[in-house]
Amino acid sequence: MQAFFASLISYFLIKFVPLWGLAVIATTIAYMGPLVYIQNKEVIDAQLEKGYNLANQQASQLRDLAAQHTGNATKTIQGYTREYTAKAQETINNYRGRSTSPEAKREHLPSPPKDDPVSAPADEEPVAEPAT
Repeated sequence: MQAFFASLISYFLIKFVPLWGLAVIATTIAYMGPLVYIQNKEVIDAQLEKGYNLANQQASQLRDLAAQHTGNATKTIQGYTREYTAKAQETINNYRGRSTSPEAKREHLPSPPKDDPVSAPADEEPVAEPAT
């Protein structure tokens, strides 16, 4: 964040101040910055703490709001999913001519085959023609 402000200030200063002047300003700030912080440590730390608490409060509010909207969207999507699943099952069952009850009756099911499948001999040619 500090690099952003330094870049922004240097962007506007470079239009009016030559490069050697920017170097003098940067050196002065580099040596005077710690001195100013040491003399005003309590005030600066209090302001930083205030900003930190404000940022945490805003982030917490944003997080709670996002969780609330996500929960509402999830409930809505679950409702739509249940509704369309029921409609799809009803349509499939109507298409098959079955009732919507989950119990399948034994007499409607085909019986499984009792014989093993017969494999074709390996020396026969394939039925399909090659593509040209």
